[in-house]
Amino acid sequence: MKTATSSDEVVNKLHAENDYSVTAVEDFTPPTQWTPGTTVEKKVSAVNTGNIDAFVKATITGDIVLTRNAGVTVDMNTNLTEDGTSFEPTEPGYYIFARSTEEEGEEGDLVSVTYDGYYFDGDKYYRITIDNSNLSMYNVTALVNKTEKTLINADDLKYSVVDGDNVIVAKYVGNDPDGKENILFDLKLADDTLDNWTLDNIDGNSHVSFYYNKLLKAGETSSQILDSVTLNNTVSSEAYIAMDYNLKVTVDSAQVVEDRTDNNKAVTAVNDMRWGKVATYASDDNVAWY
Repeated sequence: MKTATSSDEVVNKLHAENDYSVTAVEDFTPPTQWTPGTTVEKKVSAVNTGNIDAFVKATITGDIVLTRNAGVTVDMNTNLTEDGTSFEPTEPGYYIFARSTEEEGEEGDLVSVTYDGYYFDGDKYYRITIDNSNLSMYNVTALVNKTEKTLINADDLKYSVVDGDNVIVAKYVGNDPDGKENILFDLKLADDTLDNWTLDNIDGNSHVSFYYNKLLKAGETSSQILDSVTLNNTVSSEAYIAMDYNLKVTVDSAQVVEDRTDNNKAVTAVNDMRWGKVATYASDDNVAWY
């Protein structure tokens, strides 16, 4: 008699997927004309688009692209004279013209020469003021310039806090001893930024770091970091012809361990990243940074 046997198998597929992503989100419309004293809204937050709660750090850096004089001399044979000789430049830049106003004595002996100056931006002409009392045929060419673009990298842009004003100032110091080439931006924080984010010590640094005082839960958006940016009204018209400020906000995140019964284990991953501050975690999902 044969013994009946049977075999059965149950396969349970257990699928795990970490949809882990924290990014920056902003409400920002670039201005068409940004002049000193003008404020532009730039509302920046962090959003957790994944399915895992996370610790969050946000870092602000930036660089500047300046259009300035390049020191290229214009052909001085092109003059504006009494007979109304015209000149239409095709390249953007500064142009100085010698104007003969009077002749005396030997033929061709110029007794009085004055100069007119214009800036052409590729579209419109702008009259510039020239002090003729300090010019001669020999030094006028030193004032004639075309333009070039210069990158002011992030290391040359320094940040400091304005106490009591909820403002961080980003400052570039130019070469002019009177500060005419200095450029300053006022980064206005949201009213509750410093209640919800821990600000790192930034004075003199080339970046600004914020640490979120809570775990950013899956699917949620953090409180606001920035509210607006203002081109400081002390910026001189001599600092640039044109300027682009590339304000960058970088968001870093570290997932919290699922077992949060041990508060020390909960912060293991984030503290291993050595962000600059050390996190401690409370069971109410609040985070303190030291």
